[in-house]
Amino acid sequence: MSDLAPGRYAAALFSIALEEEAAQEGALNKLAQEAAAVLAVIDDNKEFNELLLHPRVSAAQKSAAVRGVFGPELNRNLYGLFDLVFIKGRQKIIAAILEAFLERAREYENIAVAYIESAAPLTDGQIADMSAALSKKLNKRIEARTSVDPRLIGGARVRVDGFILDGTLKKRISDMKLTLLNKGVSC
Repeated sequence: MSDLAPGRYAAALFSIALEEEAAQEGALNKLAQEAAAVLAVIDDNKEFNELLLHPRVSAAQKSAAVRGVFGPELNRNLYGLFDLVFIKGRQKIIAAILEAFLERAREYENIAVAYIESAAPLTDGQIADMSAALSKKLNKRIEARTSVDPRLIGGARVRVDGFILDGTLKKRISDMKLTLLNKGVSC
């Protein structure tokens, strides 16, 4: 299966979302929020994901299961996407489709995702301060995703728009070690 397939499905869903956005302001954002919620359920629920991927479960049964899980409130275009993907037998790429759609929506809305790793949990204020600084620097709205990695010892590492800003203690120690080794000092 082509690696281009998720992008094509995402482009079609995005095109539909733009048409709806032209008719009703906020439609794209609402669809993106729903797509993110669906993606989270698929990522977090192993049994549901296995059901969607099971070869002996028919497309109609998969569609019924999706409707049972998400109910009538879910956007009709997402249901249409699921139906089409199940009929075409491409359920393995549904997560990739949703991710590609969300990336297009963020790009359109001028939003960058900042992945912030820290040695200890950050406060809401620290996250807000970092997001504000990044927003000002990149001239984009920032969607912060945080994680904790005690191996960083202290500080934080931020990945955003292809850049890495590493202000961790682990990085500083590594840099110091390199400097000392380059000067001939044994560590």
